Amino acid sequence: MPHSNRMTWVAAATASLLVCVFFLQGRLSLEQKSPTFDEVSFFGVGQYLLERRSFDIPTAGTHPPLFFYLSSLPQLGQPLDPALWSYSAEARATPDFILASDYKRGQTLLARDTPGITGFNQSRTALLSLCFLLGPLIFLWSWRLFGPWGALVSVLLFAFDPNLLAHARLITSDFTFTVMIFAAAFFVSAAASSNKMKYWVAAGAFTGLSLLSKHTALAMVPLLVFPHLLHRRRALERTWQPIAIAAGIGAAVFLIGIQFDPEHYVRSLLLQLGHASSGHSAFLLGEQSDRGWWYYHFVTLALKTPLPLLVLLGATLLHERVGLRKWLGIAIAIAGVGLIAGEPRLGQAWGSLALLVGGALFWALGQIRVRRL
Repeated sequence: MPHSNRMTWVAAATASLLVCVFFLQGRLSLEQKSPTFDEVSFFGVGQYLLERRSFDIPTAGTHPPLFFYLSSLPQLGQPLDPALWSYSAEARATPDFILASDYKRGQTLLARDTPGITGFNQSRTALLSLCFLLGPLIFLWSWRLFGPWGALVSVLLFAFDPNLLAHARLITSDFTFTVMIFAAAFFVSAAASSNKMKYWVAAGAFTGLSLLSKHTALAMVPLLVFPHLLHRRRALERTWQPIAIAAGIGAAVFLIGIQFDPEHYVRSLLLQLGHASSGHSAFLLGEQSDRGWWYYHFVTLALKTPLPLLVLLGATLLHERVGLRKWLGIAIAIAGVGLIAGEPRLGQAWGSLALLVGGALFWALGQIRVRRL
């Protein structure tokens, strides 16, 4: 169904505002969060990799290098202290040298005037800025699937998702990988449906960037890319050239990003697999384990998925038509739960409890059907 130009502009402007709100939430809060252990170890690594063009330091093998590069863009051109990046031959000879974490090196960089904590926050901001790519792609894909209102709801959920906000402002690989794998899936879908060369080029480029973001991409790329190709296989059987071009572009982007050193990528992957096979201490619901739990992802899906999204999923699966009165009840109930969560004692939460009860009453009233006698 065609949409008016006015509706298009209003939806696009609102979505742009929501993406900016996401960025502002992350930017205003990142300075309040102290550096994590991983971030301190990762800080500054990208500058070394880009300027020395070598992966011969601790931490360089923990992840593919893209997020290292992006997070260090603000520090490019600043002098590198050779003493911080020099290691003995004995240390380099250890099998997992590139997997080690040099926490003291990161602490030293943070304690100095340059780059210091200001440079650290700039690195966080550089990765947070990827939201300006992810947000529009969510909007465009949702528009294709659900129209303007569906697109706005999708961007709204994105803008206030606590999991995305928590990780987007950190110097880690998670948000970078999320953005790149989503972009790869979006452009493969667009290319498979339209067969336009510009989409194939973008699909190949972002597939390569996904592989440069996290080792997990080796499993995720086939899962997200191949279904689109299989769905359109009949239409694509006579036009295999764009797919070959996209594959070539993806390979070129990957090789450039890995500095034409695929041996390092394979080595780091094998070291990570070996590290994972030996177990890793983890904690869940009062239990500790070195091997994890088969139900871990189900628990995290239930506990970490935002309540509004769970409500939407439930309404969709149950084919429930949620009216204004029900949405008002849901909003009040969620507000009450949120306030209760912030109260240290139940005795101080009477106002929150009132909101929760009020929301439940609104929901109940929404279920009442008045029948004519």
